[in-house]
Amino acid sequence: MKYSYDFAVIADKIPMIDFLDSFYGSLEDSKMNIAKDYFKKQWKNEEFRHTYLQEKVKLDIEYHLEELKKDIKSQKPAEELIMRVDFE
Repeated sequence: MKYSYDFAVIADKIPMIDFLDSFYGSLEDSKMNIAKDYFKKQWKNEEFRHTYLQEKVKLDIEYHLEELKKDIKSQKPAEELIMRVDFE
């Protein structure tokens, strides 16, 4: 299962930039441009990309674990829990 916050590079685009663009207008333009430019600049750094994606994977795992804990606490059927674990 894919989530909207997956920020891997897709078709030579960085979805994080599109995500930042979605806030364009809801925040001051200059601050958003600074954030977008900074992220683009950092993305060129191999160490930043590696660390960023590593942290993203950790957050994804934590998110899925919390969702699974909620489902277990709410006593959802075993079949549904297994489907939640087998997300691809």
